[in-house]
Amino acid sequence: MAFLWGEMWKTVLIVLLAFVVVSCSSTSQTVKPTVDKEGAQSHYQRGIELLQSGDSEGSLRELNCAVELDPTNPEFHRDVAFMNAALGNMDAAVDHINMAVELAQDDPYIILARAVFWRSFGDLQLAIIDLTYVLELQPDLADAWFERASVYVLLNRFQEAYDDYNHVISMAPDNPQYRFGRGAVALELSEYDVAREDLYFALEAIPGDANVHYLIAIYHKRIGEFGQAMESINTAITLNPVSTQFLAIRGEVSMALGNYVESIEDWNKALEEDPENLSYLNNRGYVLAHVGYFEAALEDLNRCLEANPDLAAAYDSRGFAYSGLGQYEQAIEDFNRAIELESSVGEIYFNRGNTYREMGQLEQAFADYQRAVELGFDQASEVLDELNEVE
Repeated sequence: MAFLWGEMWKTVLIVLLAFVVVSCSSTSQTVKPTVDKEGAQSHYQRGIELLQSGDSEGSLRELNCAVELDPTNPEFHRDVAFMNAALGNMDAAVDHINMAVELAQDDPYIILARAVFWRSFGDLQLAIIDLTYVLELQPDLADAWFERASVYVLLNRFQEAYDDYNHVISMAPDNPQYRFGRGAVALELSEYDVAREDLYFALEAIPGDANVHYLIAIYHKRIGEFGQAMESINTAITLNPVSTQFLAIRGEVSMALGNYVESIEDWNKALEEDPENLSYLNNRGYVLAHVGYFEAALEDLNRCLEANPDLAAAYDSRGFAYSGLGQYEQAIEDFNRAIELESSVGEIYFNRGNTYREMGQLEQAFADYQRAVELGFDQASEVLDELNEVE
């Protein structure tokens, strides 16, 4: 998002370091500050030039000089705040951003700057407070609607984010960033028609953006169009081959297509970059179990459950692996635990039913298959039909 003060502070580093005050004076004498607006502006412009040339510390020195010469200018304090933040001087950054707002309490752009600052440092509730006030001051400020929607997403408040995206899109319907944002939230809310329309609109405007292809892949995966999902995620990976998120989605799509070898390759690559990711471990364990590598699957799934003993999917996958090894009692224990944690997943009942069937306990197997059907797991219906024909 290109904010009104430019692209230079878009990425803010969070590192706690000491703040070193730099004086404009070349001597160590203390001089009572006087307002020199012309001199301050000169230092400010020089600070911007140094920043654009890559000299962040030199830029901060010049911006500090601008503040010393004109401490009443809120924009100087705002920009010094963001420069300090970028250099890790958190305390100084907070002091200056608050001073900027104190000097311009009703300036929506200054308050918007502080909201962006809070969001960058994870103070999301403070960001919402500032953004809501900004919109009271200036309801037609599109950037504020977009920023608040983005913060709501970070808070998992998707309906409120969706409402804000709708508002800003009513103001600027052809902005691809706004449409991309709403498309992403529409996926979370299962508003698939809106998601498709917005994401393909964004794709037409910014076809080289890997994230757009990534979300389009998720859209097609969610509605069961796995071939198209694979096309989109392959394009995303071509544009950004180092993203573990992208590899993970391709691994999931490969699983859905039954391409287990390709899926394992992607999980291996993802785990090389993020070896402690429980979702990746669980999914690789699931795939390994389904291709008959039960012992290898158990290694992954045991690691998952050691780290998170309440992960229902890992119990289900480990139960499947135990069943494949003929260790039925252990399998049933894991399926039971999975159902205790997540009782609305039909596949778990189906897997437990298969294990009961292997154990010769057909009454329990029938009950599990029927429950799986009730929960929408269609494969269980096919098995029930087969068993009824045998009878």
